[in-house]
Order: sequence, then C-alpha cells, then structure tokens
Amino acid sequence: MGRGVRHVRLGLRVDRGTFTADLQDVTAKGDNNVVAKHRSTATRGEKKLDVTTTLDFTVEDGTISRIDESTSDEAAEDAFWSRCHAPG
Repeated sequence: MGRGVRHVRLGLRVDRGTFTADLQDVTAKGDNNVVAKHRSTATRGEKKLDVTTTLDFTVEDGTISRIDESTSDEAAEDAFWSRCHAPG
C-alpha cells in the first residue's frame, strides 16, 4: 500500500475528521503527467499539520497508472501521523 493511502486511512481514524486538502494548483507536464499541489491541514490533540503536498500523476491510455507523492515537510508529516507512545 502506498504511503499516501496509508496516511489517508490513518487520518480517517486519528484526526477525527479535521484533515483538509485545499487544491492550490494543477499543471500538465507533457502528454502523460499532471502535477497537483494542495495544502494539507489537520489537528489531533496538540498536534497540528500544515504542509504542501504534491501529487505527480502518470497517465497511460487515459488511466492513472502511477501517483508519486511528496511533501514540503516530511518531519512534520511523520510527527503528526505517528503513533508514538511515551516510554513506560
């Protein structure tokens, strides 16, 4: 399962519905690629997420064949989505 899908599934459970993805830009890159950027925000307890996410879609025969995801701040993403527990 791709990292983005895992984050969305986790988000549905742990952020209590606060996750939003506000589309900022969509750009065609040649005949087979489309790049979409959105601002991802969410809150969970004291944790807050506010990053720019880029999705690079590869299209083959009119169908999305691949999606590559990148984020403006991987450490912030990891901190927000982690399930860290205090040492016991």
